Amino acid sequence: MLKSVPKIFVFLFICILADEHDHVYEDGEEVVLWMNTVGPYHNRQETYSYFSLPFCAGPKESIGHYHETLGEALQGTELEFSGLDIDFKGEVKKTEYCSVELTQDKFEAFVYAVKNHYWYQMYIDDLPIWGIVGEISDSGEDFYVWTHKKFDIGYNGKQIVDVNLTSEAKKKLSPGAKISFSYEVHFTPSKIKYEKRFDKYLDPNFFQHRIHWFSIFNSFMMVIFLVGLVSMILMRTLRKDYARYSKEEDLDDMQCGVMSHNSKYYVKKIKKKDSTGLPKISNFFTRPDDSISTGNPTTTSSTNEQSSSSHGVQHQVDPEVESKEDQSEDSERRLVVSIPSESQRLSVDHDVREDLESNSESHSKVHIKKLKVSPIDQRTFCLHKYEAQHRWLYYSNVKGGYMCKYCELYSSSSDSQSSDKSFIHNGATLGSHPTRVLTKHENSQKHKFSIERYTLSRTNVNVYKQVHLAFNANAAKEEQKNRNVVKKIFRCVDFLARQKWAVSENTEKLVRFVASIDESNSDLKQHCASASNTYLSSTSVTQMVSCISEFHERELLLNMNEKQFSLLADESTDIAHRSQLCIMARFGNSHNEIATHFLGFVNLEKATAEAIMTAVKLFLLAKNIDIGKIRFIALDGCNTMSGEHKGLQRRIRHESPFALYVNCRNHRLALCLVHLIKKYPVLQEIDSLLISLWKLFEFSPQKMAVFKNIQSVYGKEPLTFLRAATTRWLSHLHACSRFVSRYNCILDTLDAIYDDRKDPDVYGIRVSATNKSLLAGTVLLCDILKPVNMLSLYLQQEDINFTTLPIRVKETTDLLHQLIEKYNRNQLDDTEYAKVNGMFLEVDDRTTLARRMRACANRITPESFLEQTGIPLIHDLIQEIEDAFCTGSAVLTAFGVLDPHNLPDSIEELSKYGQESIDKLVEFYGSPKDDEFQGHRIQVRAQFNEVNMRTELETFKRHLFMLRRRGCSSVHGVYKEFCKDDVLKECFPVVFHLYYLAMIIPSSTAVVERGFSLMSNIVSKKRNRLTEKNTDALMRICHTNKDLTDNDLETIEKDLGDEYGWKQVHGDVFRPASNALLFSSLIGTGYHIAVVTMCVIIFSILGDLYTERGSLLSTAIFVYAATSPVNGYFGGSLYARMGGKVWIKQMMVGAFMLPLAVCGTAFFINFIAIYYHASRAIPFGTMVAVTCICIFVILPLTLVGTVLGRNLAGQPNYPCRVNAVPRPIPEKKWFMEPSVIIVLGGILPFGSIFIEMYFIFTSFWAYKIYYVYGFMLLVFVILTIVTVCVTIVCTYFLLNAEDYRWQWTSFSAAASTAGYVYLYSFYYFFFKTKMYGFFQTTFYFGYMALFSLALGIMCGTFGYIGTSYFVRKIYSTT
Repeated sequence: MLKSVPKIFVFLFICILADEHDHVYEDGEEVVLWMNTVGPYHNRQETYSYFSLPFCAGPKESIGHYHETLGEALQGTELEFSGLDIDFKGEVKKTEYCSVELTQDKFEAFVYAVKNHYWYQMYIDDLPIWGIVGEISDSGEDFYVWTHKKFDIGYNGKQIVDVNLTSEAKKKLSPGAKISFSYEVHFTPSKIKYEKRFDKYLDPNFFQHRIHWFSIFNSFMMVIFLVGLVSMILMRTLRKDYARYSKEEDLDDMQCGVMSHNSKYYVKKIKKKDSTGLPKISNFFTRPDDSISTGNPTTTSSTNEQSSSSHGVQHQVDPEVESKEDQSEDSERRLVVSIPSESQRLSVDHDVREDLESNSESHSKVHIKKLKVSPIDQRTFCLHKYEAQHRWLYYSNVKGGYMCKYCELYSSSSDSQSSDKSFIHNGATLGSHPTRVLTKHENSQKHKFSIERYTLSRTNVNVYKQVHLAFNANAAKEEQKNRNVVKKIFRCVDFLARQKWAVSENTEKLVRFVASIDESNSDLKQHCASASNTYLSSTSVTQMVSCISEFHERELLLNMNEKQFSLLADESTDIAHRSQLCIMARFGNSHNEIATHFLGFVNLEKATAEAIMTAVKLFLLAKNIDIGKIRFIALDGCNTMSGEHKGLQRRIRHESPFALYVNCRNHRLALCLVHLIKKYPVLQEIDSLLISLWKLFEFSPQKMAVFKNIQSVYGKEPLTFLRAATTRWLSHLHACSRFVSRYNCILDTLDAIYDDRKDPDVYGIRVSATNKSLLAGTVLLCDILKPVNMLSLYLQQEDINFTTLPIRVKETTDLLHQLIEKYNRNQLDDTEYAKVNGMFLEVDDRTTLARRMRACANRITPESFLEQTGIPLIHDLIQEIEDAFCTGSAVLTAFGVLDPHNLPDSIEELSKYGQESIDKLVEFYGSPKDDEFQGHRIQVRAQFNEVNMRTELETFKRHLFMLRRRGCSSVHGVYKEFCKDDVLKECFPVVFHLYYLAMIIPSSTAVVERGFSLMSNIVSKKRNRLTEKNTDALMRICHTNKDLTDNDLETIEKDLGDEYGWKQVHGDVFRPASNALLFSSLIGTGYHIAVVTMCVIIFSILGDLYTERGSLLSTAIFVYAATSPVNGYFGGSLYARMGGKVWIKQMMVGAFMLPLAVCGTAFFINFIAIYYHASRAIPFGTMVAVTCICIFVILPLTLVGTVLGRNLAGQPNYPCRVNAVPRPIPEKKWFMEPSVIIVLGGILPFGSIFIEMYFIFTSFWAYKIYYVYGFMLLVFVILTIVTVCVTIVCTYFLLNAEDYRWQWTSFSAAASTAGYVYLYSFYYFFFKTKMYGFFQTTFYFGYMALFSLALGIMCGTFGYIGTSYFVRKIYSTT
């Protein structure tokens, strides 16, 4: 019955599209022979019309045929009437139906067909028949064509159930020959049932081979292994939660099974029976209402107006009294006393009798007849009076008198042996003096004892709560103690890191030292004294360093979020000679304080501009820093960094068109002297002399000792010789000053060393040191470099303003001009050059007479050196400095209009002030940017409105003039005024932003170079085993140099302990995937493909769709169109949960993603088919039909699904909060990179299906009919399970590497299965088929690409679904 349902569905669907006959024939009824296609045997899809070869048709009148289904049209079925006369059960003897005369063209056509093994296909009653065109002789020279077709048709009743074709009568092909074609038909009865007539086309031996079952078994074992692996991971990640839950269950068991002595007295009796075995007291107590104080327990009475004259009193305990013990200490037990009427009392007596009848055997001697209700006391006194005075009093019908509720519950064992059991076990009568009797009992010891027990029971509710509260108190105390210890250790670690000391080696020593000097018995001292002290191991200390660094980095990135900044970078090598790029950023924090912050180091594989740019982009992307927010770039002057056409600065300016390049002014200043070396060789000689002296003393402790001893003899402080860096000429000042101040000592040291060893190198150094030109030049540099070095130190400051640089440069050049004037006027008293004469005399004294006589010819004097070299050198240096600082961006120069120092003196001149600079700023920031670099084009909107920007700048000039009068004489001062005055900020927002930009303009990369110096101190020769992550963390701590507050430590210590691996990224793991629109569209399409695949497989299993031409493809198209809401629902809901806004665009992408890929590939192949005149060419009408289905069916249904998905499942319900600032992704080993995980992720899923792929490929690309859809369903399920399990494992490894980009990774890792399938298709094409030709090759690889694309999207969706559930599961317990 179930099997017929899909058949009915398919039949109805086909009937809608076509008018197929019913396959029932009457005797003599015409049977049509349709000629379909002809083509090469090895190229199944390269087919042509049957009559494209010079075959001839029969004489019968032609019958037209139209495509019955859409699938039939898409598959290129071209049925043409054969013209042969065939009637049902009508025998046809051999009959010639036509003849063909072979012209040269027809002959060549037949020969080509025979050479390429052409086969043709025919249909009789929808049963396919295949025949071969001809054959080649053994010699290979003759070609034959089969001319006779013999049809053997089997029938069962009125239906055709079997057709066989025999080709006979081959004839040799030759030009001009006449070939006659004939046929004969024989009908034979058959026992084959109509439903089984297609079984002959199937190949059970091929599809049910043992290798097929082996592949299923192999895949099943793989599923078991992977499911076990995933279960192990889940148990491993959740074991702590299971332990916690188990602990809570144990405590619950303790609560139920463990009671205190007090609980035993009052709980057990309430749960069971009283001391005499009578029914539960809960049967006689009503729900508590009023409180009982612990000092004087009382009960509140409630009077029934109808029983005011009654003398018996009934008491009931609330049946929930047993559960009251589990309530908090603040809750109070309430007992209610009521006076029942006579009818109520009789009702209670009846209930008591029923309860007594149901007692156990141990109390069987209590019978109903022994239950006697005492007569009602007829005394006329008010019961309310005694009950109000004695709250413990109540009347018991069972006991036949008055009872004390406290004594009954809490009486001691000695009371049970006492003779007086009134008010406890037996009901008491009040007699003629009720007050005397009640007072006597109230003052008795047994009553007081019961009151004490009751009070104690109310104070201590039960043992469980006592233990639980004590445990929680101790745990909280211990936790706070550990927190205090951890905070102190964190302070020690932070102190060591900021002092640049070895942290791991010294932390324990420092902690123990701090604990030892603490006189009080502090927590830290106790922690250090304990045997199992923790947090002091190398691993813990390293983790603490990482926690501190991550805290600083999170704070930094939070302040940097969405702010424009300047990027400073410089390249250098570490101690291991690895090329590294130090990256820093200059921006304003939340308090509007401008500072330069360390972002991190980037390892460079190559020092090319392209490699550096790639590294910078990946680095900023990992920290979620928008590269488009860069406004200034500060780099050194090398061509790799500052190249205008292909350098790093050009590439960054392409990504951020509003970025301006700022060449490091310190580098420019240092290069000023370097440029003069070619013109003045004496500078090169001075540099060589200083370097030689430094090497002489630096690498020889013995020579350094001689130098220090000689300084001591001269009575001077022993000093070492300073190094003069060749590339850092500004460092020559200190080296030159040291040389001049210790000149005599240096000469004596050289003489002593030379006399001792006669070293020629020492002699050469001494000759250079006594060269008067070098002496004069060295002393001259002491004077020249002083003002230049002052400018350099100014440029290295972090709080300088770029707009004040021209003033500082002017001051430096003025000082150099003043130095020239002093030299010209011979006013050398306050200059270093005054020491030259004394040094020349010292040289003359140490030089022999003969050498002096030889040197007289070119005698050098201080004056001549100044005239020939010194003063020209200073003039050239001034020119170099002016050229270096005057060249630059016109926009950077235009920021000078914001400096109050540049304002005119009178307010009348303000109208014309800075017009050119304002025009430059408005032109740059007020217009959109369009940049093209290496074929890539980028367009950016204007940063400000041009009109508003110009208006604000013109208006603000007067306000700036007023601010200068109030004392704001710098850009920094005006910026501070903006920060303090919110009104000013609101009135001039554009101007405030321009001042912010002016404040973040970097002047040099000196801070970056200091970062390298800091790294050299951290990673020394003795500490060269630090990992990149630890180095980066220590660098960040040292550069931040911030004292940790208690709040900071509270935040940091939360990251210590259980927060490891995947737990570290709990605040980022549910961050929306990058390119959420494409990702959600792919997931929606994957859901859609999975549903279609499952439906088609099920329909094929139940309906045998392979028996009808094109029915499988038609069903797939119909199901795909009908299930389009699935795509919209899941894609739209996921996009909404990820915070997507352009949902219509997402819906369009999801709806047309796969159809466009299919149609695009099909249309491209269709053009090739049209060129080849192949039958595979899709008719134009079919194209229009497919387009209409996409537009008018798929699109509206996808829209419906999207709307439903956004409204029903579009709200994010993540178990963890997403952090505002993304966590930086640490570096990891190569095999943990997402790219490697993606490549490896598809191997196992492909291994589970590749054998089945062989059967599917063979059925589609060869002449097999695939019918084992049960196998396919099983393989589909196995593929789903394997894909999900493998993706979960891959994602677990990725999250353990603290990489939270799992969405795309999980999708791509699962989708990589399709890549292996496509690679397998290459193997199958070249080794398992004999396909050839451009058309067949294009058709094969084109549609295999489509198949792989669909499979990849589906597998990727499976991987994401399973991984999403896994991630939610593990993070729901964190």
